[in-house]
Formats: sequence, C-alpha cells, structure tokens
Amino acid sequence: MPVLARRSSDIRITEVDLSTTITQNATVTAVFLVVSNQGSTDVKLMTNGDDALFEYNNPNARMSFDHYAFLDYFAEGNLAYCKRVVGSGAKYSTAIAKVTAGGATVIAPITSGLVNPKEPDWNALVGAGETPLFLLYGSRGPGSYANNHGFTIQSDNLEAPTGLTVGSSITGGTLTAATYTYSVAAISRNGETLATTPVTIIIGSATTTNTANLSWNAVPNAIGYKVYGRVGPTLGFVAQVGATTTTFVDDGSYTIDNSKNPITSPSALPAPSTNFILKMFDTDVNRSTPLESFQVSMFDQTDETGVQMEIEQRINRFSKYFRVVSNLPALLTVPTVRSTSTIVNLAGGDSGSAPTSANINAGWDVFKNKEKYKVDVLVNAGRTDVAVQRKMDALAQQRFDCVSFLDLPAGAQTAQSAVDFRNLDLNLNSSYSALFCSDLQEMDPISGKVLYVPPSGAMAGLLARTTRIAQPWFSMAGLNRGLLNALDVRETYDDGEATLLYQSQVNYMRKFIGQGIPLWEQQTLYAKSSALQFLNVRVLCNVIKRSVYQFLIYGLQEPGDDILSRQLKFGLEDYLRTVQNARGIKSFRVIITPTNNPPALVNSGILNIGVYIVPILAVHEIQLTLMIGKDSLEISETELAALA
Repeated sequence: MPVLARRSSDIRITEVDLSTTITQNATVTAVFLVVSNQGSTDVKLMTNGDDALFEYNNPNARMSFDHYAFLDYFAEGNLAYCKRVVGSGAKYSTAIAKVTAGGATVIAPITSGLVNPKEPDWNALVGAGETPLFLLYGSRGPGSYANNHGFTIQSDNLEAPTGLTVGSSITGGTLTAATYTYSVAAISRNGETLATTPVTIIIGSATTTNTANLSWNAVPNAIGYKVYGRVGPTLGFVAQVGATTTTFVDDGSYTIDNSKNPITSPSALPAPSTNFILKMFDTDVNRSTPLESFQVSMFDQTDETGVQMEIEQRINRFSKYFRVVSNLPALLTVPTVRSTSTIVNLAGGDSGSAPTSANINAGWDVFKNKEKYKVDVLVNAGRTDVAVQRKMDALAQQRFDCVSFLDLPAGAQTAQSAVDFRNLDLNLNSSYSALFCSDLQEMDPISGKVLYVPPSGAMAGLLARTTRIAQPWFSMAGLNRGLLNALDVRETYDDGEATLLYQSQVNYMRKFIGQGIPLWEQQTLYAKSSALQFLNVRVLCNVIKRSVYQFLIYGLQEPGDDILSRQLKFGLEDYLRTVQNARGIKSFRVIITPTNNPPALVNSGILNIGVYIVPILAVHEIQLTLMIGKDSLEISETELAALA
C-alpha cells in the first residue's frame, strides 16, 4: 500500500509474515542410471525396490549391477531417481490401430519397431486409403519384453455377417416347393448391423416337409443375430439367435413379421458409437483373459464415475503395461471404430547395443537441473570407467549440493591396486566424491545365487540410514551406523594395508567376528588437508547450503535495508543454533555488516552474507595410554595428562 494513499476512513488490516524458518532436508534422495532390457528412458521417482524391479526387470549381473545397487539402497532409503540408459539400435515394440480402405478396423504390428513412438510419422505407418487411429507401445521403454503384449478392440460398431449360405433338406420341416430368400444381421448394444446380401434357394421337391438351412461366419463381439426371410421382394423378421449361434434352420414353423425389415442402407443405421473397449493380453500366459481392459472414447468425455475416457488420458494414466498415442484429434472426419477379430501382438522391440560411456554420461547430464531434481547422492553402481566417474564428480560439483559414491574395479581391490587406481587412474581431487572398496558378497533375491556386488548402492543406503536414525552430518561409518547386510567382502586388509588405503582416501570395510561387517572409513577424495576430507563434513555443508538457499530466496526483491538484514541474520542464526545443538557444528557466526557490505555492493542491489562455521569432526582414532604406577606414588591429574 502506498504510504501517502488518500482513502476513505476505515480500519484496514494487512499481514507481514516474519515467521519464516529454515527447514532441513531430512531425507536422502539417490540417483541411479540403469542398464536393463526393459524400463522407461524417462526419469522415474522410485520409493521402493519392488517398484524398481517391476520397471526394470529382474537383476542380471551380466548386463549391469544397477539392480543390486538400488536394492541395497532401498534396504535403508526410500527415495531415488532412476533413469534407464540405452545404446544404439534400441526400439519400442509397437502396433498401429487403423481403418482400412474397406472400412474395417485392424490392429497391425510394426515389425521394424519404432525408436520414438511418441512422435510417429502416421503417413509412413499406413497404406493407401487407410486411416491411422492410434499407436500402441510398451510402457517400459525399448526392448522385446513387450512383444508378448497382444490387443483386441471390442466395439459396438459391428460389421455385417459374412459367408451366408443356404441349403435345404426334404425332411424335418413344413416348407413347400418355392423360392426362398434370407438375410442375416448381427446385433450389438448399439443396435443391429447392415444385413447380409440376400441369398436364395429354390426348393423344387414335391414334398411338403422341407427345411432351409442357413450358416454364416461369426461376428466378433456380437450379442446375437437376426434372421430375415422368406418369400417376396421385402424380407420380414423370422427369428433371433444367440451370440454363439451361427446357424439357423427354417422349418416353416416361424411366423414372419413383415413389419420388421433388415437394414439395407448405411443411412438407416444407428449413429456409430464413439466408445470401445481396448483389451490387452499377455499372450505368453493367457489368450482368453485380458491382463488389462479399458473402456475408452475417441473424444473427451467422462464415464459414470467421472473418470476421463479419452483414450490417451485413460490408458496413459492407468495402464501398467502399455501406452497410446492418438491420431484422432488430427482427423477431419470421425472414423467408425469396429471390433477386431484376433489378438495382435506388438512387434519390433529391441533393447539395442550395450550403452557406451558417452551414453552413460549423457544420462547423468539430465540431472543438472537442481530445481527439477533435488538429489543428495549419485550412485556409481560399478561403472568404473574413469570417464564416467569423473563425469559424476563434475556433476556433483556443478550442482554444489550432492556427493557421488564411486566403486573400484573388481580387479583393483587389493590395497596396492586400489591405491594405484585412485592415484594414477582416477587421479581425482574433490570433496564431492568418495571412493569405496571392496565389493560385497550378497545373495541375489530372485535367483538365490551368491555374487559380489559393488558397494556404492549400499553406501547410499548407509547415508539414508544415518540421516534417518541420527543426523545427516553424523559419520555413516563404524559399528553404530555403518553395519552392512553383506555375507562377506571380496578383500580384507591388515593394519598396514588399511593405513595405506586411509592415507590415499580409499574407504574400506572391516570384518569383526560376531559383530558384522561395517564401513570403516568415510573420507572424500579431497587431497587438501581440510575438514572437507571427511564425508560427513561435506554432507553437513551440502545440507546447510540447500536449507539456507530455500530460506534466503524469499529475501530476493525485498527492500535492502536494515530490517531485511536483521530478519535474515536472525533466521540464519536460529537455524545454525539448531545444527549446533544437534552436534553438527561447534560454533558459528553470521556476518551482515557494513564491513562486508560496502556502498559499492549496496548501490548494486547486492547483499553479502558471511556464514562462518566450525564443524564437528568424527573421531577416527582413539589413542589410549596405559600408565602403570606403584603403591604410595602420588601423581596429580595435570602430571598424568602430561605423561599421557
């Protein structure tokens, strides 16, 4: 409100919110790139291992260790972004529903598959005179897994029966010698179809016990048939039979209703229904009972429960197995969708070649967007290509708010080999990455086989556990929070080897008889002697930065005066005091003074805030001095401390 605004007399109330506090990120969100034979190539937010296995199929160590990594993580964590990465040649299993030049609706497999079914070239997918309706493809990305997905359409818009024939018999009826004509129409919930072209039979027998015997081909999804006949230019209604009956015997006992005649002109048909049922089958399991069935429409409309029926909105929202791209909005005239006769499978799916390091690194690039993806840890999952590991570290540093957990090659996990890989191959100097060894021996939850798995997924799980049961800035190593659910480790190290690993910033596990296997060190790859050499301090700084950012962003575009400075200073101090009380930092200072905000900054609309913290380091060595005295020797506490 303008300060000097002139308005009528009244009491006018406004609110000023000075209660903004800093909220802390209390969960851990991990990121996994997945190489698998199925799974969406879009980013998926997963909350448990079962959903991840459904999306990306069962583990296959020959393809990747990604499944084991995210299962290890989900043993403790509950939030992870997953993205499948594919190599060249990857294609979706697809099929197209279309109306033929003759007016029939068919589902045709696309045997060559499609690289991108979300933007199909409709004209290239149909022949002359055909109208494309919609495209079907597997929901879990490229791969042949969806080739067993079969589909049929059940519509109330039926075709006229075909194959009508008529014969005669000289016994069993009451028909006399004459010329008899018949036609048959199918019945749906939308009414009846056009009648068949009439067929005629001449019964010339002198007997009066003749019958006319009709048969025709079944019409998919018909609920019955009407028979019309017998004599004269206008055929009357003879009888109605059930959906499973495709024969009829006119024995002369039926009374002809000449007021009911077959439909012979398309203009006389009821208006076509715009609704139909799309059924999906797993043809490897069951071809009679659909796995999913959806009542859909070509247009925006809702069913009796208020749920949208338009085919894309209905299926893409609710189906677990397939997706649809509709061409119906682009059509100038509304096609009549009819039933299809047989189950037609998707085709052409291919998982493609194994992804290259360039493919993997392109997958990591997706997570540069900090606003869209809030993440805490990037999981290596055994991809020990140095180019990939350095890419992960670069991403963590660029984001400035997460860490990358890296694995050692299986063949470089002896102490000296691990140090050589860290120093000579990886040669990384960064507080945003941590390197772990050795591989963990685990049991495959699906096959029951025992195998060695890279530890980075389990390490992300330890970080999630530490955040859940303690604080994110506590060390995740040691017997209190660092115990692993592993059968064994690939390598164990004696004291000299452990010291060599520690001095080279390679984190390792130890085996304690009767006490389990814990992570025993928690260092970053920061070569500079600093508090940031410890992983818990890096996590502490990341948590503070992210939390403070969400608070300070509300100070932008506010008046740059002393009131704003005091508001921000109070909020920061209040939050840091909470971190201090939670054993994250020993002391802190927040500085917003003319000293760090000279006129040049103030006149440019810049507010400089200095935050000084002294982090609490985790104890990684306890030195005990055992002093042996003798009777009557008295030594003061000060003297004992000096001796110790």
